[in-house]
Amino acid sequence: MNRQKQLLLCEKCIHRKLDIEQGLICRLTMQRAAFEKTCSNYSMDEERIATKQEKIDVLTGGQANNTTMNFKRQVQLVLF
Repeated sequence: MNRQKQLLLCEKCIHRKLDIEQGLICRLTMQRAAFEKTCSNYSMDEERIATKQEKIDVLTGGQANNTTMNFKRQVQLVLF
């Protein structure tokens, strides 16, 4: 996993810490992210995540099925 994808998860973790020299690091390890798929120390910062869809994106790594969401939006537009 590249740094950019790691940061998508780290930005929404309660253990994040901004370091002037390293950028965003883990407050527990005091180092940059080193995980490949998931971080065993990850704990979602509920206040940081604004919407349910954003929570889904965080938990699925942005791989959630958008077809279902698009269909639901289309139905809502037709009904309302």
